[in-house]
Amino acid sequence: MGTRRILIAVAAGVRSGRFSARYMCGLHAATPTRAAAFGTRRNPLLEADRSPADGRRGMAKGVRVAATAWALVAALLAVVPVVAAEPARAGECRVLVHDGLPLDGLTRKVVTGIFLGDIRFVGQVRVLPITYGEGSAAERDFVEQCLGISAPAFRLNWVRLVFREGTAPPRSVNTTANMVAVVDTTPGAVGYLDPDGDDPPRLPARVHVVDY
Repeated sequence: MGTRRILIAVAAGVRSGRFSARYMCGLHAATPTRAAAFGTRRNPLLEADRSPADGRRGMAKGVRVAATAWALVAALLAVVPVVAAEPARAGECRVLVHDGLPLDGLTRKVVTGIFLGDIRFVGQVRVLPITYGEGSAAERDFVEQCLGISAPAFRLNWVRLVFREGTAPPRSVNTTANMVAVVDTTPGAVGYLDPDGDDPPRLPARVHVVDY
């Protein structure tokens, strides 16, 4: 399973409360309401043998697992190069914006914040970053040249956001035509053109380009 699919699954689990230590330790099976909510069948034999001490040990194990996962993420962030080697020259970054977002407020700093998950609203509009597929040259070039960080650091940043805040990762597309179509039909969408690719021959009326 790719990193992006894992991020989407984890984000859904965090938002729904399924990725809690209580759930992962199996304690939900002893609670009728949680058993019904998750569609699990209670096992009377297991519940009869379960003691408060078992529950406490299970919770402690869940906390240790979570701490180990966070330590791994922190270690990866420490060793992955963050700064890209060569930033883009002026005008090479072409950002696609859905009609309705204030174009004068989309500075380079704001766009960077949107794609790193630090900025989620521009004015009263919720923004939705759209990227090319994970590992693609288009994503790598935009992230390194226009956002100023390495592609691995970009992905690990979203791993951190998903695990810590339950934030959904950016939606991904595979072609320039798909990128334009998604930005055209999605309010608040912010995408980009491949820095090394050809521009589309024509953009829809609801898609604007911001160069920087």
